[in-house]
Parts: sequence; structure tokens; C-alpha cells
Amino acid sequence: MENSPFLPGLVLALTVWILPLFVRYLPARVISPLTNRFPGISDLAHWIYSLGLPYVGLLLGWISSRDYGLTGQTGLEWALGVAAAILLGLILAWASIRFSNPRGWGDVRDEACWSLYRAAAWPLVNFLSYAVIAGMLASLIEFAPGKGKGAAGFSRATVIPFLVRTLGSSALFLLAHNFFLAMLYYVIAFAASKPEFPAWIGGVHARITNLRIKIR
Repeated sequence: MENSPFLPGLVLALTVWILPLFVRYLPARVISPLTNRFPGISDLAHWIYSLGLPYVGLLLGWISSRDYGLTGQTGLEWALGVAAAILLGLILAWASIRFSNPRGWGDVRDEACWSLYRAAAWPLVNFLSYAVIAGMLASLIEFAPGKGKGAAGFSRATVIPFLVRTLGSSALFLLAHNFFLAMLYYVIAFAASKPEFPAWIGGVHARITNLRIKIR
């Protein structure tokens, strides 16, 4: 497997990881004037560091498309990955409904950052499992400062869906290292968390049962 030079990619990943952590600890007197004057700056910044910077890294060759999960998968990896994405998406939907609210697992844009962390660590450590662990630890550290300031920061409603989401994303990348299937993972979770999903499943099961009876 060809890996990209680790140093440029590692510097980029650290930049993407450190920037939001740095901003969170800036004094309110620095942040408030900016957010008041430019109301959409926070969301724009999230788009830039979560999607823009990883894209720049791929464009410049600092991160390889293989390491990021965009190319190089085998047919077997696609097949296993699709099955895993469906199963893990259903688990994520259940966890978000059970412990929080539908789609209460967080911002899907974070997935691009997590893929960047794994892709930057992979050439350095040479083992995909170690890269996945490094990416998971980075995501957990990201979660803690932003969520742990209030009394409900580490309640079950925030922690459990996030942990299920992070573990599911890591397991899927370890199994198939496929960014596209990570998006399928969230699509399945999104669809399965809709209120009408159990009724739809029940209808499908009933139709399958009727079909079996007719065949017999």
C-alpha cells in the first residue's frame, strides 16, 4: 500500500484538531464581538476546517485518497462495508432515540475531520488499527472540552449517542476504510430515526410473511 508523506498530512491534521480547541478556550470578550458582528462566522469556520482543509490536503497530496478512504477498496471490502454501515446505522439510530432524541448524535461534518486524523496517522504508525485508535482518541478529546462545561455536559443524552457514533465510525473505517460508506452509515441512521420507520419495517415484514405463505 502506498502511503502519503506523513509530515505534511500530520501537520494539517493537528491544525484541524487544534483550531477548534483553541477557539473554545478564547475569552468571551474576544469571541462575542466577532459572533455579534458576523452571526454566521461559527458555522462558516466549521465548514472550512471540517471540509475545506481536508480537501486542500487531498488536493495538494499531503493526504492520499487511499488513506482517507476515497479509493483502493476491494469488492469484498465494499460488500462487508455496506452490511456494516447498515447495521451500525441502525444501532446509532436506536441509541440516539433511546438516550437522546432522533439524530441527536452530533454534527456529521465531523466525520471528515475524523477521516483526516486516521489518514494522517496511518502512514506514521503503519497499522490501520493504530490509526483508527488515534483518530478515535482525537475525537474524544475534541468532544470533552466543548461538552463538559455545563451540568448536563456528560449526561447520557450527550455521551452515549456520541460514543456509539464514534465507535461505529471507527469500526466501519477499520473494516472497510471507506469514507463513502461512512456517509451511508449516517444516511441509514437518519432514516431509521424517523418516527415512521418502525411502522415501515413492520409493513415490510408483513409483506414478506404474506409472500412466504403464498409460495408455500
